[in-house]
Amino acid sequence: MTGAYSFVSKEGSTEALCASLNAESGWQWHIGDSYWYGDYVACGPFEGVRIRIVDFPVMVEGGYRYHADVRIRDTCTTPMSVIDEAFRTALAKIGAHTVKEIEPFD
Repeated sequence: MTGAYSFVSKEGSTEALCASLNAESGWQWHIGDSYWYGDYVACGPFEGVRIRIVDFPVMVEGGYRYHADVRIRDTCTTPMSVIDEAFRTALAKIGAHTVKEIEPFD
């Protein structure tokens, strides 16, 4: 199962976004690199869940728009509603706004 989001953040780089998320979200985030998506920020906040924020930020009014995807493996027992609420709360803690569900990408 997959979900996807867009959001706007004041952070304009992968490093700054990762630092803010690590300082404020309560989850452990790391920077990775993908052939398809370039740099990204990711974490595994629940068993069997991976959240990845890809680093193609576009400058918009109020900051930079990012895209994130949520991957849920068979080992996940956490309901998607709980994951959604927790991710939105983590984003709010760093001042992200205009959080919207989008079509999954990959």
